[in-house]
Amino acid sequence: MFTVFLELVKRVGIFIIIGQTIQHFGISKKYEKYMKLVISFMVAAQIVFAFAAYMKQIEKQGFIVSGKEYMKAWEADMQRVEEMAEAYNMKVTQNLNEQLQQAEVQSARDGNIKVNAGGSISIDKITIP
Repeated sequence: MFTVFLELVKRVGIFIIIGQTIQHFGISKKYEKYMKLVISFMVAAQIVFAFAAYMKQIEKQGFIVSGKEYMKAWEADMQRVEEMAEAYNMKVTQNLNEQLQQAEVQSARDGNIKVNAGGSISIDKITIP
């Protein structure tokens, strides 16, 4: 919302500066009041069009009015976020398990894993690609 009004101020400010410059250098004194009137109408039109565009944007987005609707939307969003986080965690865990299995296979091939007499396993090094 702030950026919309900031853009409006920029456009109107630049337009006023250009209009004042044209008025100062371009026309004679007898037409100055008419030029001021035209510039004023044009500035007002820019402001009205900016507000109309902003209101149209608000209508397209649609706002949730009641607290119950807001809470339902919030809960649905939170559920979606939890599902996405769970899917991401499962994917990361699966990728980690695959990398560990590949590392175990590679280490067994290279002879880095040794089974000691007591059944314990010692690993010299593990290289994860």
